[in-house]
Amino acid sequence: MEEIKTRLKIKTDEDYYNEFFNRFKSGKSGGAGRASSKLTKETAIDTLNKYIEGDKLKADSTKAQIKAAYRRLALKYHPDTCKEADKAAYEEIFKEIGEAYGALR
Repeated sequence: MEEIKTRLKIKTDEDYYNEFFNRFKSGKSGGAGRASSKLTKETAIDTLNKYIEGDKLKADSTKAQIKAAYRRLALKYHPDTCKEADKAAYEEIFKEIGEAYGALR
């Protein structure tokens, strides 16, 4: 039966499910799911700490503390909230903090 399905390129619901699940797990789902990141927890925290003024995040920071720090930074460095001259720099910073937060979630 498998040989016939393969030859005729027939897919079952299970085949579609497995294909979607594998794409989702690997971060290749076209935007769905979390992006795969090569950042470690330490480098992600260092990245966020570069832009934090005042109390820095620590390795044992809670998820709530990390989320609050990310939200503050996202509001501060969002490209739509800056002057036109700073837009390119803010876009890069915004992407960088977004990737760091994604690695820590």
